[in-house]
Amino acid sequence: MLNGPTAIENQRINVAQLTQTEVINRSFVTDGGSLSELAQLPSPERAELPDGTVVFSQTPTYAVRVFTRDGQPYINLFNRASGRQELNGVRAIAASSVEGIAFSYAGSTSEGRPSVQVNVAANGAQTIEVNDAVQTNSASVTGTVTYLPRIAMPPNAVLEVSLIDVSRADAPAVTLASQSMVFGDRQVPLPFELVYNPDQIDPRLSYAVQARILVDGELRFINTSRFAVITQGNPTSVEVRVDPVSR
Repeated sequence: MLNGPTAIENQRINVAQLTQTEVINRSFVTDGGSLSELAQLPSPERAELPDGTVVFSQTPTYAVRVFTRDGQPYINLFNRASGRQELNGVRAIAASSVEGIAFSYAGSTSEGRPSVQVNVAANGAQTIEVNDAVQTNSASVTGTVTYLPRIAMPPNAVLEVSLIDVSRADAPAVTLASQSMVFGDRQVPLPFELVYNPDQIDPRLSYAVQARILVDGELRFINTSRFAVITQGNPTSVEVRVDPVSR
């Protein structure tokens, strides 16, 4: 059922097909009296992520978490200013395209729930909107993840990247931001962006990027070197190399 907005561009009819959990963009062309559908362009993000956190990002005002459960997307939103959990596991819609993927919740005026949209571009870049206002007061660590062996990952391989506080040797690392993505038809290097709240950064402490690759839930690659970022003269853009895990 073609039940989304319709647009005509470059002699093509572009229609959004709304399903229960995502929006699939379809394109058609006319040839005389017939209507033909164009093949969809490849979109790595259409592959399904395993259950768990897809995006965890923080700004001085909000902390947002997009996660999947039973294959369906959900959103949590915490308001730092009010100390209130604005959204707690509300169902979201995932809209995929060749440009990336957008996770959105329309909000509810009657229940006082804000609208939220988290956009993750194909290059890993993120945009967070709350009530249609782009959150611009955050900071980010960007980079790529790669490995040396000349092998290809299957389409269902998952890359997980996290920004962590590694200052406390006697305590578990604290995750400040994270991002997960399926390989689809892509191979390394894969780009990422980790959006964090700059107010949480202590210049006396140490922070690093951690990355790993899983296939069918099995760990295949992980970084064995520390890739320090942000403080103590370290960069905010880094190339993370992961190494094979012995099996």
